[in-house]
Amino acid sequence: MMISSVTEEGADTKIAPGTNGDSYVSWAAMGSSGLDMRLQRLDLLGNAMWGPDGILVREDFSGGMVTQYDLVTDHAGAAILTFSVWSGSGFVVYAYRISPDGDMLWGDG
Repeated sequence: MMISSVTEEGADTKIAPGTNGDSYVSWAAMGSSGLDMRLQRLDLLGNAMWGPDGILVREDFSGGMVTQYDLVTDHAGAAILTFSVWSGSGFVVYAYRISPDGDMLWGDG
């Protein structure tokens, strides 16, 4: 099964179980202007719930390197995606909470 049709170079992926048999898959991919972080929700049967390429969580980490990356879910079934990015002058830490509907509850998107 294909999780995304994004053709850019992929990087580390994570998967986390949801609360109702669903699951989340996150991945980083090289976009046209830098590294992008994406997330897809799968239903109990493994069908993509957010379109063919999931949702864009964070765009364009130009020149950065993603480290300390994790994906978990909370009691409400939301995905929590955390990672740090080396920007050349130090680490920047990001945390996002995304609802089962794909709404950004934390973070700027």
